[in-house]
This record gives sequence, structure tokens and C-alpha cells, in this order.
Amino acid sequence: MSPDTERALDKLRARLDSEVRAPATPRQGPGVWWPNLLGQGRMWMKLALAAQFGVIFALSWELVQTGRTGFEYRTLSSASMPARVVGSLVVVFDPNATQREVARILHRSGVRVVDGPTASNGYVLAVVDSGPQAALAKLRAEPAVLLAEPLEAHPTP
Repeated sequence: MSPDTERALDKLRARLDSEVRAPATPRQGPGVWWPNLLGQGRMWMKLALAAQFGVIFALSWELVQTGRTGFEYRTLSSASMPARVVGSLVVVFDPNATQREVARILHRSGVRVVDGPTASNGYVLAVVDSGPQAALAKLRAEPAVLLAEPLEAHPTP
């Protein structure tokens, strides 16, 4: 190496050594705060993740505890029927009858829908309030009812 190169290399080494030993001073300008925020942000990120996990755990626990809330899914044929079923009927409503009209007829007759509509647009009804004959007479008296017949269980031989 030539003496100029040696001298330039020595100056560079001395300069590099002085910068490594000197404490870093905060720089001014846009974007300089970001590294500092990252250092502090790790703690906030951990706290935010812990809070998020806590919320997810609480919501999952509430979802699993359905028996406690009383909002259980029940089918129409379950034990949640309000009264004892005393008979079954099949009924076909006029296709032009409104939902409100059908609901009024069912309520007035003391029956509940337990199945339907069938392929022939019929509904199976459970008689819960009155006898099957009284419910059948009330259904047949409605103009929106095209067919109302009792369903009888046939004894097995």
C-alpha cells in the first residue's frame, strides 16, 4: 500500500472507532420517533393482545353456557308444549289466505302446527286446548279452511 492509502485507512479507522464509542444522540426530523415507539409499543402490543384474548375467552364462555341463559332450541314436538295434546288433525288452508288470517284461525281453534306443509299443502295440527271435535268444528266453520280432518292412530294387531 502506498503511504497515502495507509494514512487514509488510519483516519477512517479512527473515525469509525470514535463513532462507535460515542453515545447515540437522538436525531430530529420526520420518522425519527418510530424506533422509540416500537420499543415502547411492544409492551402495549402485549397488553392489547392479552385484552383481546380476554374478550374472546369471555364471549366463548358465554356462548358455551347456553343452559344458564334459558335460550335453548326446542322443537315444536318437544315437552315445551303448553298443554296436554289431546288429538291430531290435518288441515289445508286456502292458498290466498294471509298469514295473519291463518294465525287467527289456529289460535281461535286451540291448535298448534306440528308439521307441514306437506306435498299437498296440508298441515298437521295438535289439539291442545279443547277436544278434537270442537277444534274440528271451529276449523270447518272458517272460509279459509279447505279441508279439516282428524288423524287417528290405528292400533297395531
